[in-house]
Amino acid sequence: MTRSRRHLVSGGFGLLAVALALGGSVAAVGAAQSTPSSTSISFPLTTIVTGDPGTTHEVTSADVPAAMVGQRCSVTATADNNGSVHPQSDLVVASGSGNVTVPDVEATEGATTTASGTLTLGPTVTVSVRLGPDGQFSGGGSVDLVCEVVPVTVPATQPPPAVADLTVTQPAEVMAAVVVAPSLTG
Repeated sequence: MTRSRRHLVSGGFGLLAVALALGGSVAAVGAAQSTPSSTSISFPLTTIVTGDPGTTHEVTSADVPAAMVGQRCSVTATADNNGSVHPQSDLVVASGSGNVTVPDVEATEGATTTASGTLTLGPTVTVSVRLGPDGQFSGGGSVDLVCEVVPVTVPATQPPPAVADLTVTQPAEVMAAVVVAPSLTG
């Protein structure tokens, strides 16, 4: 094989290596994983609320982390009743324009009541109690929010070329220069 031909062949393999390396890095950028974001809110078992039957009273609230605002999240709300019974008192978790209700959280002495649902989060999450017919609530609880972060992927623009499909063509001027001055290979 002449020196100019070897140069063309090695140059072709060099171009192939660069193309494969670029294709591999684009594929790595295109791969994305999603990770859940979560937060919790709680209030103590010693919480007491009194008011008119059927009225709703805020028990606690929390700011939503900026990365979670606008995300659709699963909500698990748990209410713990102490030794009292106050039937038809509901726990209401609200954010954005939606809410999840844990119904009748004080129907049984010492009970734990759980409900779940989904919310699209706004800038705050509020936990409230809607009082039953006796106008009293005494208990505690917690709310767990888990949001699946939407992955951002950058699509690969073009797959890397296969080795068998690689064709290296030099312009006629380059070929003429190689033939005229074969010792000027770089």
